[in-house]
Amino acid sequence: MTCDDAPVHDHQSPTVDDLRIALEESVKLQRHYAELLNMYDGGRRITFKDADAWITRLRETGTLRRRRDD
Repeated sequence: MTCDDAPVHDHQSPTVDDLRIALEESVKLQRHYAELLNMYDGGRRITFKDADAWITRLRETGTLRRRRDD
């Protein structure tokens, strides 16, 4: 099969809403696994209640820029 024979996929870029939902689901998974590991080994892993809390943390650590109105 050549590139010309490959099936064409109608790929659409994710919307901002799609990305927000994906981020919320990712934060839920992070929270779940952090809680499980903390129960297992008595650790003190940070959990985040939602995507906004995660974004705030990323700004605090400098991973994301702070907003201009902060």
